[in-house]
Amino acid sequence: MRRRTFLTSSLALSLGNVVTGCGAAPAAGSSGSSFRLLVGGDTNFGEGHDIEEGVAATTSVAEFGYAHSLERLAPLLKRADYVVLNLETPLTGAQTPALASKSYLGRSDVARAPEQLRFHGVDAVGLANNHALDFGVPGLKDTFGALRHHDIKWFGAGDNAYDASLPLIVKIPTDDGRDRRVAFFGLFEYRRRYDEQYHFYASPKNAGANRLDVAAFSRMVRRYRRRHPSLFVVAYAHWGRTYAWRTDYQTAKARALIDAGADMIIGHHAHVLQEIEQYRGKWILYGIGNFIFNAPGRFAGRPDVPPYGLAVELLFPKSRTAPPEPRLYPILSNNAVTGFQPRLADNGEFQGVFDTLARRSDGATRAGLASGADAMGRYIRLDTG
Repeated sequence: MRRRTFLTSSLALSLGNVVTGCGAAPAAGSSGSSFRLLVGGDTNFGEGHDIEEGVAATTSVAEFGYAHSLERLAPLLKRADYVVLNLETPLTGAQTPALASKSYLGRSDVARAPEQLRFHGVDAVGLANNHALDFGVPGLKDTFGALRHHDIKWFGAGDNAYDASLPLIVKIPTDDGRDRRVAFFGLFEYRRRYDEQYHFYASPKNAGANRLDVAAFSRMVRRYRRRHPSLFVVAYAHWGRTYAWRTDYQTAKARALIDAGADMIIGHHAHVLQEIEQYRGKWILYGIGNFIFNAPGRFAGRPDVPPYGLAVELLFPKSRTAPPEPRLYPILSNNAVTGFQPRLADNGEFQGVFDTLARRSDGATRAGLASGADAMGRYIRLDTG
C-alpha cells in the first residue's frame, strides 16, 4: 500500500505558538492535474458494540480484526492525497468510563485503531463530537497521545477552548509554486446536557471539544483570511438527530455558517446521509453518514432513511483561487448487509441514492446535481459554477 509522507508544521497562525495536534499539513499533490482531498464521516471500530443488536456475543474487531472494515474502502483511501475523518470514539486503554450516566459509551484500542487508520492513509481526524470525551478528559488526553504517536493530526478538541477552536490547515501545491490553504473547523452543536452534566466543551482552562458558536467561527475565519485571502473554509459540523433527516436547527446553523464565511459545510453524526443544499452559491452537506462505524445499526426499523454514507472527494485544481470540484461517492454502510465491510454503492444503489437526494432538494439544488463515473465508481458531482 502506498504510504504518503508529509512534512508537518504545528504553528498557530497568530503568534507562532505550537498547537499540539493541529496546524498546517503540507501534502504532496497527486500525479494528475488535481489534488484529491478525501473527507469521510463517522468512524468507530466498534469495540463497544456487539455485532448483533441486543445480543451479547462479540464485537467486529474481535471477530474479524481491525483491518477488516477498511478493506473495501482502501482503494479510495489510497488514491487520495490527504484524508480527513470524524473519529467518533476516544482512543484509550481505560476500562472504567468517566460518564456512567451517558448512553452508548465508546472507546477504541489506543494502539491498534490509530495504527490501522494511519496504515490506510488517514492523515487527520476531527474530535468535535459527542463521543470524544466518553472517558472524560483523561480519555481525551490518551487520544491526543495516540494520534500524536501515529502521526495523525487532529482538530476540534484541545487542552483549552483556544486550542480546540483552531482549524486543521491543509496546504495544497499550486502551479505558481505557492501553497493554497484549506481550513477545517471542527464544530460540535451545543447540547445543554453535554455542557452542564458531561462537561464536553472546552473552556479557557479545561480540555474538551469545540462548541459550535457562529460568532466565534466568524471571528476565526476573518482572522485567518487576513493572512490568506484565498483560504477555502470547511465547517465540519457534528449535529442533528441520528438515523433521521436534517433538523430545522441544522438548516439555520448551516446557513449562518455560510453567512459567517464558510465555503462549504460538511456535517456528520446522523449515521446516514442527509440532504444537500446549495445556498448562496455554496454547498451544504447536512450529513455524510458513516465512513466505517462497526455498530450493528438500526436501519431495519427506519425504511425511510437510506443506509448510506457519503465519501466526499474535493478535487482542487492547481489554481490558487478556483473552487474545488466536489464528488460524492455513496457508501453502503449497513453492516448487516456488508458484513462490517462498508463499500461503495453499485450502479443500482447509486441511482437510488441520487434520486432520493434529488427528491429532497429544491429546484436550484437539483439543477446543481449531476452524476459521473470514474475508475472508482459512480459519484454525485456538485456544480461549482
